[in-house]
Amino acid sequence: MGHKIVFSFSGQGSQKPLMGKDLYQQYPEARMVFEEVDQAVGYRLTDVIFDQNPSSLGNTFHAQPAIMAVSMACLRVIEKRVDTTYINKDNTFIGHSVGEYTALCAAGGMDLYSAAKLLSIRGACINRYQTKSTGMMALIGGNLADIEQMVVDLRKSKVDIFIANDNSPEQVVVSGLVENLHRAEEASSKYNIKKCIALRVGHAFHSPLVSEAAVAFQEESATEMSKISKPIGKFFSSSAVRFESNPVEIKKILLQQITAPILWRQSCLILFETYNRFIEMGPNNALTSLTKRCFIGDQIFCTNVSNVTDIDGFLSLRHHELSQ
Repeated sequence: MGHKIVFSFSGQGSQKPLMGKDLYQQYPEARMVFEEVDQAVGYRLTDVIFDQNPSSLGNTFHAQPAIMAVSMACLRVIEKRVDTTYINKDNTFIGHSVGEYTALCAAGGMDLYSAAKLLSIRGACINRYQTKSTGMMALIGGNLADIEQMVVDLRKSKVDIFIANDNSPEQVVVSGLVENLHRAEEASSKYNIKKCIALRVGHAFHSPLVSEAAVAFQEESATEMSKISKPIGKFFSSSAVRFESNPVEIKKILLQQITAPILWRQSCLILFETYNRFIEMGPNNALTSLTKRCFIGDQIFCTNVSNVTDIDGFLSLRHHELSQ
């Protein structure tokens, strides 16, 4: 595609059994991605991904590098099919939560092996410090101000929840103890919230409840973090809400975002000023849907690439554009 593109990469919760299997079977460049990730994490993660039982893949230790593997496989296949690289100064790479690691890898700021290694360490640290029943819940409807007020009001009753993701004008995600999330759901209608949806994660990501894991990760990730370099493409952080090319600052962002909120809506509003093409690489279309909801109007193109059929559609569109 001749247009400047924002490539986006999803985080935990987007995983599903058998994701990427058709890519693995059909494209050698996809198999190379999966095999390198297996080497980095030290076991056959590919077998876990292609197992039809979703329970193993739901484990944070497996899910985080697995989502990255599928996302990078999609990107590598497309680059091979069009005989070009999208890693250039015109394109931007952004991730949601652990997708920030994938985005940095895709932008050329970190190699695939190191990205997989870091996500394996990250997942292990988070699992190790899971001492209470925690989780995350999407609140559909009420605006950010309403939800911020709910957080304040619940805290007066010693019920702590934390805003973890500001995803779109219609969706905010909160983290907390499971019992506190239930309390928030009971109170939600008072704050114009139409629906509450428990997410498929077993941790209170992007909140102080994972602070012990964040400390451990900082210590254990030092070797791989030192390998981060200046990205070739433009890396945009959805937790810091800015472009960043300084490796030292990128390292700080990745360490801090474990407990810091992801501000997807605000990030999209900045990117809309320059870009109108958003291509999500990964297991599902969660970010594609969120990005569309953040945009007012119809002058934006958003799509998801997750399987062989999607890749064929992407290549057909590119061929059509080049023939114009």
